[in-house]
Amino acid sequence: MDCTYVTVSGDTKKCINKGCGRIMHNQFPPEKCHSLCRSPKAQAEREVARRQKVIAADMPSIARRIVNYGLHKTIQYAHGNPKRSEKEVLNILTHYCQLCQLFDGEHCTHKKCGCDMQLAIADATKHCPLDPPKW
Repeated sequence: MDCTYVTVSGDTKKCINKGCGRIMHNQFPPEKCHSLCRSPKAQAEREVARRQKVIAADMPSIARRIVNYGLHKTIQYAHGNPKRSEKEVLNILTHYCQLCQLFDGEHCTHKKCGCDMQLAIADATKHCPLDPPKW
């Protein structure tokens, strides 16, 4: 996200995005001035874009994910289809998954996984694919 500049005085422009305040001195009109915004929102957007690029490169193929799903369902039903409570699922998502660099907001992007995390965590036989597992 670029800064949103307004002219403060003469050749001085200032970004008005909350949390940035970057100042630029030049003769160009504000709409022609571009620089990476330092606002928390802009930084978060850049981080999401960066993660999506990494995720696209690392995410298991759909075929691999289908095989993984089938294997895990077989294990789950062989153990009597145990489920975690909603509280346990929320706790794992909040304290482990959302803090993990391999979590894209919906899926685990580990090469051995690729799971939809809401479904995976609800299955009590499933665990984090990292070594050692986080949950």
